[in-house]
Amino acid sequence: PTKQPTPAPTDNPTPAPTDNPTPAPTDWPTPSPNMAACENGGKLDVVFCVDTSFEGTTNEECAAQNEFAAELYTAVKGPGNIVRAAYIRFGDKLSGSGPIVDVALNEAPYNIRDEFPLQP
Repeated sequence: PTKQPTPAPTDNPTPAPTDNPTPAPTDWPTPSPNMAACENGGKLDVVFCVDTSFEGTTNEECAAQNEFAAELYTAVKGPGNIVRAAYIRFGDKLSGSGPIVDVALNEAPYNIRDEFPLQP
């Protein structure tokens, strides 16, 4: 890059910026892996409250949001730690007047505080 870039873009960009463009991206990219959990979380309680009231999402957007929530959840809750993590959805018309607790803080076998699982 230049030390002093121009204040405005050029009116005549190059038609061929490189002689070696990247190949076309794949139609089947590798899905993102779930995050490795923090194994030193100690006696931490985390509650994820997920608002599901917006009805304008496409199936692809919904899948991406679910993947994001899974990434967050698995970033703090893993099989080898004693962190407790709850997952609660609210705002969905199907839930009636109250939230839906998918995973509670005291739900076995996911959130057992007084047992120390083997650390990897």
